[in-house]
Amino acid sequence: MTTNNFDKISIQKCILFHHLVKEGSPAIVGRKLKLPAFKVHNDLNSIEKSLGVPLILRNQNRFILTEMGQSFAEFCRLIVENIGLIEPTSDLPQELTIATTHGLAETELPDILMEFYKVFPNIQLNVLSGLEYFNFTDPNIDVVIGPHLTNRSDLSQIHLTTDPILLYAAPSYLEKYGTPTNVYDLRDHKLLALTDSKLSPREVFDSLDPFLASNNLKTLYKMMLTGLGICAFPKSRLQLKDILSNNIVNVLDNHVCAEIKASFIHRRFSSKKILTDRLCEISKLYFKETYNGQAQSKN
Repeated sequence: MTTNNFDKISIQKCILFHHLVKEGSPAIVGRKLKLPAFKVHNDLNSIEKSLGVPLILRNQNRFILTEMGQSFAEFCRLIVENIGLIEPTSDLPQELTIATTHGLAETELPDILMEFYKVFPNIQLNVLSGLEYFNFTDPNIDVVIGPHLTNRSDLSQIHLTTDPILLYAAPSYLEKYGTPTNVYDLRDHKLLALTDSKLSPREVFDSLDPFLASNNLKTLYKMMLTGLGICAFPKSRLQLKDILSNNIVNVLDNHVCAEIKASFIHRRFSSKKILTDRLCEISKLYFKETYNGQAQSKN
């Protein structure tokens, strides 16, 4: 069994299931939440259909939780408890903590924050970068701009952009070692890639050990420019000047090895909602107008 689909369930249904487990009766839950009993039954059926497994065994009007039901009940309990920690306030928060990738922190984020400061000029911002922040377990973090998280119905996650990873090389490398005509030819070449990246087709890349692997894009880029090997690299991170001057060329006609997807992630219930909502809107607009436009100019 897997709990990765819990993030498909709405907050409202999580609250309903929590009360259903607590009270043990749809009728009682209906009265408590001011819902008709059939609505409680329908929502329970809808939850089970979304998860693809039964959560409760019906036995002579007694509700017995299945193994998945126990896991989901604990998940819903945490959701309800987190909601209870939020106290309504009319005061504007004074600070916001944002976590993202090293690349976004160095490139796009400063422009986004400057737009944010036009609206909230006196808010103190704390910016953290690194993979260790992406699980969103640190209570001090308010926003993560990074990969989508599963099993987190407590979070609102809005897709911002998708960045394809393509194959590139310096002309000096291709002149020396030849140009591959298909992905299978890559077995005869030196591959540069991000550490632990999952590239496609797996039958080819799983059999390849990168000649150079790094979690730093700048390192990969500079080594690619030297002619060290063929690099699987995010399209948006290419320097336009290097493309126009043919310092870097695309290999295998825009074969997409993988995609890096970035989402704006924040808590559904937060005393800083006014700040996170506005930052989200600014981020969506920025990536729509700037990031995607730059990607198209590199085609």
